[in-house]
Amino acid sequence: MTDQRASPTIADHRSRQGARAGGRRLINQQGQAMGRKGLATRAKLVAACAALLAHHGLRDLKVADIAKEARTSPATFYLYFNDVTEAVLAAVGELSPATPAILALIDVDWGRSDPLPRAREVAAAYAAYWADHAALFHVRNLAADEGDERFRHAREKAVRPVLAILAAKSADAVKRGWVPAHIDAHAAAGTILAMLERVSAVIRTPAARHIEADAMIDAAAWLIACTVAPVRQAV
Repeated sequence: MTDQRASPTIADHRSRQGARAGGRRLINQQGQAMGRKGLATRAKLVAACAALLAHHGLRDLKVADIAKEARTSPATFYLYFNDVTEAVLAAVGELSPATPAILALIDVDWGRSDPLPRAREVAAAYAAYWADHAALFHVRNLAADEGDERFRHAREKAVRPVLAILAAKSADAVKRGWVPAHIDAHAAAGTILAMLERVSAVIRTPAARHIEADAMIDAAAWLIACTVAPVRQAV
């Protein structure tokens, strides 16, 4: 039986914001501003959608399934969303590619101490966060890679904070002579993020069973350290 408890990162998020989001009122499909009750109902639908994606593909997910999981009706679903894809986009929109704790791990002076332990913390924390929301990340990335502009935009918006910090740290590493001058900071940041996403996804698959998870995290940490810290310390 599916756990009906709403995820605090999704279901409770909108309710805690009250009736406003981003300085404006959220509007339902009938053009009505949502109050606390409406926001809570919408949040339950979003959480139900996220929970079901762990066992259903985007194309297999039905409005009736989401409504049942949220303990409401299809008619109520359509009060808040036009279709399943719109609900999935709402769930995806609640996520970022990194928590504030992960961003804080990256946003340090990487020259002060041995960078490998911190780089390993970054890689391990990212993999753990990905594991917590693997279904949503997988659906988002698959839809974006297939050319859905809505999901591509959602992915680009989500990765901006972590890309910005990684690029700044990479640029600093180049400036301080730790990394070759021809390395483009933004390209390095994008490469590290792509590597972290792929490692976090692959580490959970049967194909990776012949490789120890800790070994993959160690390898990812070494690559991070070589990009943002003194290479002599990372070797």
